[in-house]
Amino acid sequence: TEKRDVEALDSIVMNIGFATRLKGIYDEADADKYKAQNILTAIEKMDKKLFRDKRLRLSATYEFLSEFAHPNHLGLHGLYNTEFHREYRNEFGITAKKKTDILPNLRVALNMVWLVNIEAKAFDEMMPTILDFCKK
Repeated sequence: TEKRDVEALDSIVMNIGFATRLKGIYDEADADKYKAQNILTAIEKMDKKLFRDKRLRLSATYEFLSEFAHPNHLGLHGLYNTEFHREYRNEFGITAKKKTDILPNLRVALNMVWLVNIEAKAFDEMMPTILDFCKK
């Protein structure tokens, strides 16, 4: 908005609104123009922008929760496995206590609503400048 570059603004809005990773939605010429950004890239950018100490809080939480959402080793063993080391056996089933262990990470993820609200307010503040681009 500072450069008053309507084309750059349009490009950003179109990419955010219409980007996808599905093939065949757009002609080959427009495929790169509307290629969706990887969610990890967006999370890493938010980490760097929001936290002065540059500690990757959101990225770490995303990675942790991904293990449970896509049950790999940690997801399967963390949620559905109890190990009995002395007996050299594992018991699989639903273990409610283990699910409560992920609550701190879920709290961080739910705070993303707060972050979205911050960005929405920033967009609202930018809106008069954007509208100033338009012909009256």
